[in-house]
Amino acid sequence: MSALKAFHPAGLLIALMSVQWAPIAKTAGFSVQVAYLGIILLIMLTLASAGMRRGFVAVLRRNASWLVPYAVYLLLLTLALYGSPGQNMAPRQIFYLTGALCLSAFIVQSRDPGRTLRTGAGIGISLFILVIEIIARDVGLSWYVALQHFLTTGDFDFIVYGFFRAVFNAYSDGEDLAVAAALKNGVAVSIFVMSLIFRIGYGRRGADWIGVGLTLLALFLILMLNTRSVLIVAGVSMLLAGLLRSATRHDESTAALVMKMALAIMLVLGTVLIFLTDNPVVGMISDRFAFEDASTENRVAQYGWALQMIEHNLLLGNGYTEHDGRLIHNLFLSAWVQAGLVAFFLVASFYLAVAGIWVAFVFKVTCNPQRWVLPLPFEWVAMLPILPLFRVWLSGDAGHLFLGEWVALATFFGCILRNDLAMREIAGMRGHANRVPVSFRAPRRAGQLMPSTSPAIGRLEHDAHG
Repeated sequence: MSALKAFHPAGLLIALMSVQWAPIAKTAGFSVQVAYLGIILLIMLTLASAGMRRGFVAVLRRNASWLVPYAVYLLLLTLALYGSPGQNMAPRQIFYLTGALCLSAFIVQSRDPGRTLRTGAGIGISLFILVIEIIARDVGLSWYVALQHFLTTGDFDFIVYGFFRAVFNAYSDGEDLAVAAALKNGVAVSIFVMSLIFRIGYGRRGADWIGVGLTLLALFLILMLNTRSVLIVAGVSMLLAGLLRSATRHDESTAALVMKMALAIMLVLGTVLIFLTDNPVVGMISDRFAFEDASTENRVAQYGWALQMIEHNLLLGNGYTEHDGRLIHNLFLSAWVQAGLVAFFLVASFYLAVAGIWVAFVFKVTCNPQRWVLPLPFEWVAMLPILPLFRVWLSGDAGHLFLGEWVALATFFGCILRNDLAMREIAGMRGHANRVPVSFRAPRRAGQLMPSTSPAIGRLEHDAHG
């Protein structure tokens, strides 16, 4: 029965992120991707359901501090890029953002969002592996061929250009191979976000060993996709999640802690031994993280050129601009260059608002773990905004968030609003002990409760606004 949860549009959207490179059709220069089906169905459900509409309004009100500046920025960007090759940039962001808000509304309204999130994420990573294998066989390749070549030679050129590019372009019209190959970054983002969402859906006692295994698989897939920014964030997230878990939870057995310490020691020793050997894969990884490659040089050149363009038109911007055929890989510089000074201040306000909410949330729960009452692992929920906050500084789509990054933010903000509403219901139960309250399921972890019915019972808009 749990597998059926993935067929909810929320789970479907998460699952389809992994195959977002596959286009259904192209219209007016806009590529309609498979993942868009999940967004469309989720939007339709939100429009059709009164409860989802209430949740949507609650999400809008709670997140106005960052939604308003970003929405105004998108309006300015639409005007600045109208009629240019980048005129679909803002509408695509509006589409992603709308779907993200609907996903947050689902989390706020759902009795048990963790099950749907976990199932959708697990199916998504499995779907990626399966679809890649099916398409690869059609072009004379396979995962086995790619892995064997990579592990014996450390040749990322074959993985990126010989394997993934061939797969991503198998059913394209061949007009622009570079654009289709660049989708691997979006896929890498989605795989990492799905690995976090999978961990979030675990609400039982004890260690999530299945989640650990899937996380390791996701990290290997990201390494294969050769997306350095995602790998860096993944490493930081794993470390920070462990620290937050230690600071906020004390329900693990001694045996589980000993096993984790032993595993960590084995991983460290294994990594040291590997890097002491003369292996082509190790050499390749060292070169990738030396930050002396063409990608780093191109970004530095872009930033210098962007500052020159800003000097030429400080207030109003220059409209759609490219440097050596590429958009500026930085949200703040691209906004200023294309739409002017006001656009820069708007995206800066958006960023500071999101970062401020994240820091305040982590600080409050770390200092007082009782503020987190949902049966969802706090440490993994807290990891969701890190990738979007990092990649806006260097993302290829003019610094804009990819679909996977919007899903990460949607899940984060939906969870913290759902948690706040649950806390208020618990406080209401304690303050009205003489009346029969809404029933609560038994906690799946000590000190954590979740209402057995939707939190939007009559006063959700009022609670969310307050």
